[in-house]
Amino acid sequence: SNTCTVTFGENTLVLPAVSIGNVGELAVDALISGLQLKKVGFLDTDTVLPSCMCDAMAQPGREREDGNYGLTTSVEVFQSVTRKLTVLQIRAPVTRRAAFAKALWKWTQAGKFCDVILLGSASAHIRNERDFELPTPLRYFRIPILDSNDCFGLPRPIKDAGCSPMELCRYLKWAGVSVPLLTERPENVLVTYVFALCSEGQNLPVVEALCQAVWQVLGIDAKFSPQNLP
Repeated sequence: SNTCTVTFGENTLVLPAVSIGNVGELAVDALISGLQLKKVGFLDTDTVLPSCMCDAMAQPGREREDGNYGLTTSVEVFQSVTRKLTVLQIRAPVTRRAAFAKALWKWTQAGKFCDVILLGSASAHIRNERDFELPTPLRYFRIPILDSNDCFGLPRPIKDAGCSPMELCRYLKWAGVSVPLLTERPENVLVTYVFALCSEGQNLPVVEALCQAVWQVLGIDAKFSPQNLP
């Protein structure tokens, strides 16, 4: 049999919040490819448009171990057992955002993840003077707020880019699926929301910054490469 048991206890879960520029999804693709994570399953949900395509993570000229052609579906799960890291990728539009958030958090609680890193984006047009003064397009927010100095290992200058609850509300007006994911969060789930202020278009520098921040948080020595994007 090709089936196996997958456990998520004590894993960190990284997932994208579908939003402007698809920055979160691109960063997740770079993490999956760069760390060579193994696909361990998919989520069957009617809250995301069904889709099926050729394996998005397949490398040209390299055959899969089983000799078969792989397929990619709407919501897939990847994992590194040794790193205690699980990554969820979304490749289709979320049709019912609140229902999707509730279903996702239910799965997260059942999997007993130790913490969650949410990668997203917000529209750059809402930047104010403070935003322009900061040397990075990234912002972060920790929920629940455990300590005003709690930066979850984020590197500088991102440590200085933490936002208050009031500032977060301003950003979330243009943050896509981040809104229901944060508002529907169960009280016992720890979430670090790292997002970029950007626009539609070519956002590779922003994606790179997001990846480097996540690698720093996870204590992984890796470098971003555009070749890691499918």
